[in-house]
Amino acid sequence: MRTKTDTRQTHRRLVPLCCFGLLLFAFLLVSCKQTSPTTQPQASIEFLEGNRYDFGEVANQDSIIHYYRYKNVGDVPFVINSAETQCSCTKFSYSKQPLPPGGVDSIRVAYGTKDQMDGFVIKGVSIYSNADSVYTVFIQGILK
Repeated sequence: MRTKTDTRQTHRRLVPLCCFGLLLFAFLLVSCKQTSPTTQPQASIEFLEGNRYDFGEVANQDSIIHYYRYKNVGDVPFVINSAETQCSCTKFSYSKQPLPPGGVDSIRVAYGTKDQMDGFVIKGVSIYSNADSVYTVFIQGILK
């Protein structure tokens, strides 16, 4: 049978041991934490003349074509996976080849004004790629 003295001695030995264990656990927890996040190489582009083209005023029978030049400012090759337009009056074409870092290329956008309503118009093309962002280019102007 244990006496009160035995129980006290056991507690006196366990308390420092538990404190040491807690301190060791806290130290390991803090030392395992990453001090700085690791960054993965990113794909990214920058439009050289901007992502918006204003064609001014044109007759309703004209077709507008503009090339949006861009530069790969990322760390990895830039690849366009797909693109979407807001309507069938806007067409696009782009290179399917990867663009290396530092490389320059362009996206061709054609806007057919035939049968469109007069007035201010703005159309967009959304570009989906291996970058984290969706890029959008706009073509705008006034139809008369």
